[in-house]
Amino acid sequence: MALQKLVTLSLVLFLSVETQSLKCTWLEHQLGNINEKSIQALKEMGGGFPVECVSQIITTFPVDAFKTAENAKNEDIVLTGLETMRCVHNIFNKTGHPATWEISELERFQGLLYRQIRQLTLCAGSEMKFSGEPNRLGVSVVLKTSFAKLEKVLRDKDYSYCAWESVRRDLRRALEQFQEFLESNKK
Repeated sequence: MALQKLVTLSLVLFLSVETQSLKCTWLEHQLGNINEKSIQALKEMGGGFPVECVSQIITTFPVDAFKTAENAKNEDIVLTGLETMRCVHNIFNKTGHPATWEISELERFQGLLYRQIRQLTLCAGSEMKFSGEPNRLGVSVVLKTSFAKLEKVLRDKDYSYCAWESVRRDLRRALEQFQEFLESNKK
């Protein structure tokens, strides 16, 4: 009887660990692919940067926002991705998108963001044992500050066409940097 309970408990623990580790295979196999699609949708929704806005370019997103650490843990990648996608999502929840943007691409972009947030949230809630140091790579504060600056640009410029285009440009650069972060940390 005791042996049967031990075998049952061992089997349950084994299956539990196996099931949980499968949940984050999405991180390795899909996150980069979906992020690339997000970058493409962001480019296509508004086309090239408008000539009339060149004099109003405001670059607020730092080039080194995603400090790449060798052998970043999955938890670091998940937390960085989740923070990034939530901040981008919050910006796109603002009203007053330029009427010239391609609505289908905007909707596709927002759908891809939602999918990334949902999947990263699942990964964060799976088998990962968080170290209690959410800023292990030091990017959380940098990201929040950088995205807050982008939101401030929109507010200060009264959500104007050129403000949105400048923010869209910076967001594209941010997602490209995140893609580099992902690629440099492939296991």
